[in-house]
Amino acid sequence: MALISIETERKLADFLLLIAEGENEIEKSRISLCGNREFEPLSVFRQLDRFSNGYLNFLDIQEFFENKRIETADKDIQLLIRQYDSDSDGRLLISDFYQIVLPSTNTYLRESVIARPSYMKISLDVEYLLIRLLEKEALFQRQLESSRYSLTSQIDYKHLDAFRCINYANESFITRDHLAEFFRRHSLPVYEEDIDAILRRVDTDGDERISYAEFVEAVQASEILLESPYRSIASPVRHSSPLRKSFSPNRSSYNSRSLESSYRKTPIKSVNISEIAQVLSEQVALSRELDAAIKELGLRADFNLIDAYRMFDIDDKGFFTELDAEETLNDFGIRTFKDEISLLFKHYCHSSDKKMRFSELNELFTPKDPEYARLVKNRVPYNAQGANRRNVFRPETMNKLIRVLQLHLECESMAENLRQRLSRSQSFNIMDAFQIIDRDRNGYITFKEFQQILDEHGLIASKKDVESLMERYDKDKDGRVSYSEFMNEVTPKSPQKY
Repeated sequence: MALISIETERKLADFLLLIAEGENEIEKSRISLCGNREFEPLSVFRQLDRFSNGYLNFLDIQEFFENKRIETADKDIQLLIRQYDSDSDGRLLISDFYQIVLPSTNTYLRESVIARPSYMKISLDVEYLLIRLLEKEALFQRQLESSRYSLTSQIDYKHLDAFRCINYANESFITRDHLAEFFRRHSLPVYEEDIDAILRRVDTDGDERISYAEFVEAVQASEILLESPYRSIASPVRHSSPLRKSFSPNRSSYNSRSLESSYRKTPIKSVNISEIAQVLSEQVALSRELDAAIKELGLRADFNLIDAYRMFDIDDKGFFTELDAEETLNDFGIRTFKDEISLLFKHYCHSSDKKMRFSELNELFTPKDPEYARLVKNRVPYNAQGANRRNVFRPETMNKLIRVLQLHLECESMAENLRQRLSRSQSFNIMDAFQIIDRDRNGYITFKEFQQILDEHGLIASKKDVESLMERYDKDKDGRVSYSEFMNEVTPKSPQKY
């Protein structure tokens, strides 16, 4: 005779599968956060601990969410605390915080993160990845609570009967084999990593099996009183050790469905997606014309990079300044504003000393196409001295060089115009914009993600076009755009109005 109905059993199976999917998705976010070398958990914990109490409470986390403009219900925060609060006092100690942010499936990464030196300030990239992790955890708690109510409101539902329908051998614990058999009975495809994920969430004492008390705590809907955030919010059956105390190096994350799907559908009210796509498209168009002009210059047999650099560094200082650039441009007959030159330096100078060096000027004149670039780099200089350096190229070559410089200045002015246009838009928020493009929410924008947002809005962009976007945004040339790099590119750089 069945203990509970097939319908209720199926709801229980769906609930456990939700745990597996959600935990695997959150584990991916932990790995992304810890993969950033600037993340050190103790430093982050201390910055969240507003009054240096040595713990985090409801108000600490609530204020962090509010400061970052993350819409999260109070109950979601309290459920998050309840999930990781090892001693059931409504506070998260540093050991509890470790369980939130450190991965279980990568032992080496977990240990190396703990051993990192502390930082005085959280970097923008770490802050973004932390926000994504905590936001995802809060959403997961909301989904779990909804699923708990749906399950336990079934007329025939009883905790003990539900426990026994998984623990078919009437033992004191639910084991891996019990879970695997339960899912097989309901024709639900699960993998070993899914069962690992369920144990990480439900097996709070880390003995690789689920006791009746742990089971009840996992499925029992909360009775949190929202008007009293200071009260203990623990379940009365919680007597176990910290969550995820034990972990296996063989566990791997799983490409979840329901949590990631819901997370992507979380409304982002402050950003017009079409506006973002249009800005990216305009940046692509600017790069196309510039790239074509650089290729034409590169085909001129007398053009070479060393002599191009020496036109600006007349005194062989090993660098030239904005003032040197202004003087050279004036000598070429290019009338420009100091602010436009400053924008050019901000884009191409890798250091903050406002001095442009040979390697940096090369970026202005080297074609992206490898064949064209090889032609330019293999040419030898004329070695002219002093002011004669500005007369080494033939008139037609000089005209093409001047055109490239003019386009560079126009590109930077137009880029600043786009930045200022976005900053004035009431529907634009940098973090939300980054989140929209970062489809997999791993804290980085890739070539593919730039391509996707352009394609989805009918904006035709070739591989080279997207590469030009990556080149503009990816400052450290690691093949991906971090939040700080994205923020740096879309934040206005000039006090002048464009």
